[in-house]
Amino acid sequence: LPELARGILVPAELRRWVPEGAVDAIPRGVEAALDSAAVLRTGPLPETLIHGDLNWSNVARHGDRFVVFDWTDAAVSHPFLDPLGIFDETRPEVRELLLSAYLSPWLEFAPIEQLRTLFAAAEPVAALFHSISYVSLCRSPDPAIAKDLSGGVTTWVTKLAAIGTA
Repeated sequence: LPELARGILVPAELRRWVPEGAVDAIPRGVEAALDSAAVLRTGPLPETLIHGDLNWSNVARHGDRFVVFDWTDAAVSHPFLDPLGIFDETRPEVRELLLSAYLSPWLEFAPIEQLRTLFAAAEPVAALFHSISYVSLCRSPDPAIAKDLSGGVTTWVTKLAAIGTA
C-alpha cells in the first residue's frame, strides 16, 4: 500500500484537481493514513465484504426494505472503511446515532471505546483508498471518464490533504 499510494498520489500531478494550498499536505495525509491502516490491521475485527462506495446515492428504499446497489468497488477489507455516510455527516446528533448503530454489531469483538478508536482510524484510510481509486480512474485515456470522476478526486484528495494538516 505505501508504494501504491506514493506512486499514484504525486502532488505535482494532483494540482489540477486540488486547491493549491492543499497540495503540499498530501504526502503528510498519505503518511497519516498509512499509520491509521497499521492501527486497523492490529485490531480485533475480521476483514469482511465491504461495498467500497457505500453512500446515500447507492441506497434505495423499496417498500419497507433498503437495497444497496453499485457494487463495482466491492472488496474484502476492514469493515469500518465502508460507512462513508457517517464520515460525512455534519450534524453531531445524527452522526452519533449512525455511528452507534453501525458499531453495535461489532461489540462482540471489542468494547465500544476500542471500536470508536478504530472507527476514527478508518476515516483517513478511507480517504486514502478513495483518493487512490479516483486518481487511478481519472488516468483513463477516455477524457469523458476523467471529466465525470474528477470531482471525486477533488473531494477525496482534499480530505486526505486536510488529514495531513491536522
